[in-house]
Amino acid sequence: MPSAGTQSLTVRLPREMHARAARLARSRNVSLNRVVVEGLDTALRLAEERARYDAYTLLGSDPGTSVEYAAHAQAEVMLSDDCE
Repeated sequence: MPSAGTQSLTVRLPREMHARAARLARSRNVSLNRVVVEGLDTALRLAEERARYDAYTLLGSDPGTSVEYAAHAQAEVMLSDDCE
């Protein structure tokens, strides 16, 4: 049963992936759930970083955008991310 603030999810994995993840969990002395959560967290963080990078690149490629404006916009986004 999930604890407060969590959601349960069933995931189908190839047998070999499951075995590898289980070995990793055992070697780190953590649960398989922890390995899956950490992997998903990493994937989500990388996707968010890529989206930010793409947005900054697009903003920086606009000839009508000043460097000062772009720097301010980047700082604003980074500060809002830290608050979440």
